[in-house]
Formats: sequence, C-alpha cells, structure tokens
Amino acid sequence: MRLTQPKAGTPEVSSTQSALDEAASRLAEGTGPIAVDAERAGSYRYDHRAMLVQIKRTGSGTFLLDPESIDSFGPLQEAIGPQEWILHSANQDLPCLADLGLRPASVFDTEIAAKLAGRERVGLASLVEQDFGVELGKGYGAADWSKRPIPPNWRNYAALDVELLIELREKLIANLDSLGRREWAEQEFTELLAAPAKPREEEPWRATKRISLARNPQQLAIVRALWTSRDELARAKDIAPIRIFRDDALMSVVTNPPKTRRELRRMPGFDQGRALSGLNRWWTAIEDARALPADQLPKKARREPTLPRANQWSDKNPDAAERLATARELLAAKSEETGIPVENLVVPATVREVCWAPPSDLSPSTLTHELRQRRARPWQIEIAVPILDEACSERVSLPEDPISEG
Repeated sequence: MRLTQPKAGTPEVSSTQSALDEAASRLAEGTGPIAVDAERAGSYRYDHRAMLVQIKRTGSGTFLLDPESIDSFGPLQEAIGPQEWILHSANQDLPCLADLGLRPASVFDTEIAAKLAGRERVGLASLVEQDFGVELGKGYGAADWSKRPIPPNWRNYAALDVELLIELREKLIANLDSLGRREWAEQEFTELLAAPAKPREEEPWRATKRISLARNPQQLAIVRALWTSRDELARAKDIAPIRIFRDDALMSVVTNPPKTRRELRRMPGFDQGRALSGLNRWWTAIEDARALPADQLPKKARREPTLPRANQWSDKNPDAAERLATARELLAAKSEETGIPVENLVVPATVREVCWAPPSDLSPSTLTHELRQRRARPWQIEIAVPILDEACSERVSLPEDPISEG
C-alpha cells in the first residue's frame, strides 16, 4: 500500500504564537512518547536552522509548526520536554531543535535501534515498508523548506515522517527485547544526549574543498579573502554560500589567478548569477589579499600528529599492521554474527588507535579504561575488549611516534 498523506488528512501549518500554544496544549493532553522531526533548507539558506517542525502524539494528532513565524517555542518545550521523543537519525535534527529551545529529556532513535536489531536497511521508508507493508510517498527531502506557503504535497511528505514513528518504536522495542539488546539501545540514546557539541572551527575557511591546492601563503590569503567575503554576503542575504559560488570555483581562482576583472568575469562560477553581480566585491577581495604584507599572510595549517593510513602500516609499523588485521577480522566476524555494522560495534578510529599503540598492560580493566576514554558504551566495551586483547596480546612492541598523513 502506498501512503501519500496521513490518515487524518493533510495538516495545516501552524504559523502563529497562538497556534503554537494550542498545539502545545493538545500535545500535553495526549499519551505516550512523542514523534518529532524537522526539515531544514541548508542547501538554500545560510544555516541549517529548522524551517518546519513536525510533531505527533497519540490522542493529540499531528502538528506542523513554522519556526520562521513563531516567537517562542517555550510552551511546546514545557508540554513535551519531559516526555520521550522518537526521532529517526536524531543527531541530524537535535541541534536545530535545540536552537529553538526544544530539548528532550530522553530519546528513542529508530535508526540506531534498527542497526542494533540487525536490520539490513535502516532508512525510515525501508523500515516502514518492512514492518507495515506501507510505501511512504517521499521525494521532498532536498526541497527548499524555506518556501512559503509550503505546498500541500510537501506538507504530506513532512507529516508522513512522523506518521508511523510511534508504531515503529514498538516494533523495534519488541525486536530488541527478543535479542536482549534493549539496554544497548538505551546506552546509545543516552550518549546521543550526552555527547559534547562539535567545537567551532577557529578558521572555518580552511575547510574549503581542495584547499591543499593552495601552495603558498599568498594563495592561502586569497582563499581566506574570497571565503570570508562570500560568507559575509551569504549571511547578510540568508542564502547558502554555494548559491553564490562553489568551492571549486574559488579554488580555480587561486590556482589560475586572473590578472584583470575581465578575466575573473570569464571564469566558471564567476560568469553568471550572484557571483557576477558581486564581481567588484570578489576582485577587491583578491587584490586586498595580494597586497597583504608577509607578516599578515596565513601560514600553512599545523596539523596535529595523526596515524598513518592503514595501508601504510606494513612499512611503518608491521606489528601494528598485524594487530589491526586481526582486530578487523574478528570484528567482521562479530558483525556477521550480530547483524550490527562494524562501525557501530566500536568506532574504527578507536580500533586503529589501540592497535597502533596498545597499552603495556593488556588487562581487561586497562582496555576498558582505554575504551571509556574514547566514549565507548558499556555494551561496546563488552564486545571490543576480548577482540582487542586477542589482537594485541601476541605482538606488542613500542611503536614509532604517530606520523602525519601529510
């Protein structure tokens, strides 16, 4: 069966404070956990803020809420904050919901639960089809959700994202219970809320794609100048920076620098659209970067020491290469046995770090400490400690200092 709209029909968008207050009141009167989702427009707008919030609760119905028009989500937080929230791929939506003041006390992530239950396909549409024989009408995930008014077919798409989350949770709980893994899932959900926020980059322009093509400080200065000017304009106009020009266009200016405005105007990415309308802006940024004195030019980033790529280990640290090969083989077997992806059994970077420089004391308590330091959950530690012990116990030697991947 193909589901193209919620059973209760196409919901309207609540776009006033009074409508939000009414939704909060009705949700407070419902029962059980609350299905939550959000839509963003990161490919169109400057940031990844929520452009639509979808909520459903048994006995309350489904609500579509417009963050761009509502003054305060405080009443909604008060109504649903103490309840368990059900989300799919929660780490995608929790940050933008937190920006609205919406923070759950506890969560149930259907994607994580499905992985721990050994499901092969863990997308929401796949899970709904597997468990309910229902094909969701999809297709607007990459749409410009800042568009107003939101078309009815988009509203249906958004509402369907929460239509069966409550029932899916029950299916997955039964699945986890039958495997004895519900506690594993609860540990993962706790970590979702406890994990520290990703620190803000001090020099975000250094994340420009293909920046390694900038070979000298002046070229880096041009990257910085163009990136910063584009970012300021994007912020002011509330559009995604890539809508002005893409990183590959920026780097083409760096690697094949134009000598005149006319040459810049002919370059791909600067020959049409918003980039062309701001041509003087970009030329000024380039000229300003070229005029900087040597002491104001950016330096090559100093990279923290990192482990070599795994395919280089045989030459740089043969014992570590053997440890890693053994650990990977054992983890692959455990993944096959449990149906859980290897990367969910234990973070691959953790395996590499321990195999490169295992502790001199390979006791379970020491390995447990090493894994806890890397935020492994108790269920992961129970699985990983015997595997790492077996992989590391036969060949332990002092490694060289970590070598940068350059």
